[in-house]
Amino acid sequence: MAKKKELGDAEKEIKSYLKTNKLVLGSKETLKCLRASALEKVFLAANCRQDVSEEISHLAKLSETDVVKMRHIDQEMGALCKKPYSISVIGVKK
Repeated sequence: MAKKKELGDAEKEIKSYLKTNKLVLGSKETLKCLRASALEKVFLAANCRQDVSEEISHLAKLSETDVVKMRHIDQEMGALCKKPYSISVIGVKK
């Protein structure tokens, strides 16, 4: 029988934000919210595209938003958010 993995702090955080509907899923929506300074934190998948990662990091610096680089790939991030598709960027609304 496979052992259940312990969730890390970031995973627990995403799960709790998922319950409160404070998540913004996807790079386009996250970038839009970052430009409006409407996010408090951004989670990036381990295999997030380089250009997207750089743009998000730049905008996050300007808006003083925390960026967390996850160890999970985009498919695992989608599963964490209970979605049937890959998610490379997750934003948390203020």
